[in-house]
Amino acid sequence: MDCLKLFEELKRNTIELRFETAKSGLPKGASKFGGKPELPEGFQWSYFTTDTFDDDEVKPRPLAFLAQMNCAEVSAYDKEGLLPEKGMLYFFYELGSQKWGFDPADKGCARVFYYEGESEGLTEMELPEDLAEDYWLAYRSGTGMMYRIGRNMQNTMIQTAVLRYMVKRAKS
Repeated sequence: MDCLKLFEELKRNTIELRFETAKSGLPKGASKFGGKPELPEGFQWSYFTTDTFDDDEVKPRPLAFLAQMNCAEVSAYDKEGLLPEKGMLYFFYELGSQKWGFDPADKGCARVFYYEGESEGLTEMELPEDLAEDYWLAYRSGTGMMYRIGRNMQNTMIQTAVLRYMVKRAKS
């Protein structure tokens, strides 16, 4: 078995996003972690029916907004062309239960949305009233604390677990 050839086939491009505290307001459509999402008109906030670590009642709970990524900002680093070249990707997750998605019943605990349009079509949306304040990531009313992409880096990486598995397999 030619391990070097196999490792070469397993390599994947990665894009590392580093966030820094925004010193002032971000331009509309900028990549950011937390805060209030800038979403297209008519966007319906997703809910996931579950209990949480703090509440045994099973009920619909709003997904927390994690991040928005402007695809144009990161497309230059996408060496494999897997991401859209324009538009926005949005990431949401139900933080109270922290489901992993291994169980089919967990479907809907996390969502990724893609908006193909221009940033002019986006509006900053308020967080749902029933989203616990603990899950307002990097945002507190009046502080305006948000994050943005500070630096993008491209590197090549082989997953450690895959590497260990392949080395173990090659030795046997």
